[in-house]
Amino acid sequence: MITTFLRWTRHLLAAALFCTLAFTTIARAVDMSPPKILVIVSSESTLHLQDGKTYPTGYYLNELTVPVRKLMDRGYEVVFANPAGNAAAMDKRSDSADHFGNDPEIYESYRQFHDGLAGLKSPERLSAVIEKGLDPYAGYKMTIFSTAEEQVAEATALGGKVRFYPDVALIAADGKVEPGELWSPHVVEDRELITGQNPGSDILLSEALVNAIEANR
Repeated sequence: MITTFLRWTRHLLAAALFCTLAFTTIARAVDMSPPKILVIVSSESTLHLQDGKTYPTGYYLNELTVPVRKLMDRGYEVVFANPAGNAAAMDKRSDSADHFGNDPEIYESYRQFHDGLAGLKSPERLSAVIEKGLDPYAGYKMTIFSTAEEQVAEATALGGKVRFYPDVALIAADGKVEPGELWSPHVVEDRELITGQNPGSDILLSEALVNAIEANR
């Protein structure tokens, strides 16, 4: 199926507490059907720490559902994928109204929306996408969960130190990381790459993502 797509525009969402997501636009140039959005989630449900301990992890409910719902409300078709093609895990700490403005009704609305996303239970394998080649992001400006935020998580929640810090890894891979204030919404756009720093960036990221997709249709 992927070989029939004539134009790819990629929008990567990375960086959130213990979660990395990528949003990729696969636009058809021949017919009038809406572009498909490939949402890449992790195959992992456990974070391995330096001392051998493990910490249960996964995607944050708001961080995934807010952008996905906005895309689907605009008529886009969403396809989920991860490396192993296994069911994606949600971080249980995110399953709370705390991440939806402490509004129980909004939380319940997104929880029901989440439960209806069948693709999270049986995502596609990412290998087919990788075989087609991914755009290199070396030299791009980006943001991700910062070392300072990760260190707070280590001291208050993880019970140990992570094996590496995401921003340090991106810098080592020639990414130009631009961190925002701790725990504040922060989004960086550089060409087709759109990144959010933390779960609180969900709304800003959603708006930037949809605007960029529609500007390039």
